Amino acid sequence: MSETLQKNTSPANHKEVAALGDYFKLWREAATQIAIRAAPAVAEWQEMVRQVAEQAAPVLRTAEAIQRSMEPIFEAQRTLHKVLAAEQRRWAVELEELLRSPALEQLQRGLTTLPGRTRRALLVLGDNGWFLHFAMSLPALWDLERELSGGNVKEAESQLIEHFRGRLDEIEESVVEKFPQRAPIIRAALNAHRRQEYALSIPVLLAQADGMCKQQVNQHLFMNRNKRPMTAIYVEQVAADTFEAALLTPLAQTLPISTSSHERSKDDGALNRHAVLHGESLDYGSETNGLKAVSLINYVAHVLGDLQNSPSPGVSAPAHARPRGPERK
Repeated sequence: MSETLQKNTSPANHKEVAALGDYFKLWREAATQIAIRAAPAVAEWQEMVRQVAEQAAPVLRTAEAIQRSMEPIFEAQRTLHKVLAAEQRRWAVELEELLRSPALEQLQRGLTTLPGRTRRALLVLGDNGWFLHFAMSLPALWDLERELSGGNVKEAESQLIEHFRGRLDEIEESVVEKFPQRAPIIRAALNAHRRQEYALSIPVLLAQADGMCKQQVNQHLFMNRNKRPMTAIYVEQVAADTFEAALLTPLAQTLPISTSSHERSKDDGALNRHAVLHGESLDYGSETNGLKAVSLINYVAHVLGDLQNSPSPGVSAPAHARPRGPERK
């Protein structure tokens, strides 16, 4: 042990310790110089941090104030969410009750009978020379059916005259929009109607209704085969129990306006295309008949035109199903 201590305290070791001391001294001096030289930069950076903090302080206070001011809105949102969740649960319960209620069953039965009821109403209108206008509500249509079927023809026709008289301009524009190539003829005919020249307007409107029908479904409006309208071929392609088929019912039935000379009574007074265009009728020129012709051209333009998705425009029966030698009336 004493020998080891003696070795560690030898003059050589004293020199190494002294050298190490000088080395650390140099590092301390270098560190002091670095600190002295870096002091301005550090001070400048600290000042910059202080200024940024001062400038940011109002923004931070404003943000905190905004957050505090928004808290009522957030609370209202949370309340609204709770209310809506409660209402949603209530609506679900009410919907379930509705689905089980007798009222829904009655509605379903009503929808099931709607095509049949509409079909009957349109046939009653057609038997009296009038045709559907989409501005008519279904309850109004059924009221007209009830009046006409009950023999109160004068009252029902008064309502129909008022309806079509008040919508003449609207009907003209809608028909012309759908058939712009026919616009000059249709406008001329309706202008003649406005001048009370019904003897001129009615034949033109009847002829245009026929042409429009041919253009849309490839069948003439006033052609029959075996006492059935050729347009029935088109109607039969629509599912019979649908509302669309109900709207097309007048095209599947022989109505007074399209009966042939041997099918109608000469003194029935009904507006008839054959009697008018072949010069058999001499007293057809009235406002009522003029408005009946307007209702027909409007019906052909819109009921056929708006139901072209089923069947498609220009559809006709297959070649093997088409009657041959149609009778032109």
